[in-house]
Amino acid sequence: MDELLKRLDKIAYKKSKPFCYSCYVTVKGSHCRLCGSDDLMREDCNGVEWGTPHIIDTILSESDINTIDLEGAYDQMLDDCFDEVKMGYNTWAPSDVLKNMSPGDYELGKGDYLHSLLDDNQALEINGEYYWQHDITKMVEELEQELGIDEGGTTAEV
Repeated sequence: MDELLKRLDKIAYKKSKPFCYSCYVTVKGSHCRLCGSDDLMREDCNGVEWGTPHIIDTILSESDINTIDLEGAYDQMLDDCFDEVKMGYNTWAPSDVLKNMSPGDYELGKGDYLHSLLDDNQALEINGEYYWQHDITKMVEELEQELGIDEGGTTAEV
């Protein structure tokens, strides 16, 4: 999991430019030509910031990847694991019964379900949002190929 985040960080670094905030210029290379500083920000189409989280946010917003619909996934898991509740002529989905009869337990279970997805490496947290790991893996592999980065994170020589 950490390796996937490192690969995404390298992609973000490759898709951005170094920027000297002191001189307020885009930098070529590793040092500002005006002041000599190597303490550079990263710049992308949405501005400048220290580090790469904002660039990762840009990459994710430009992709077709959506965050996990946790409530929908949790409801699906409950409905798959438990039988429908039947009473008289009515039938209810297990998720609806739990959600309406015991909302606190429903919310607690939803949190536990998210943690199980994270522990099982099915979900991934990026900048406070949750994504399916297989979606992020596919996107990272496609971007690495597009940018000429091998899986080890180095740029391929052209």
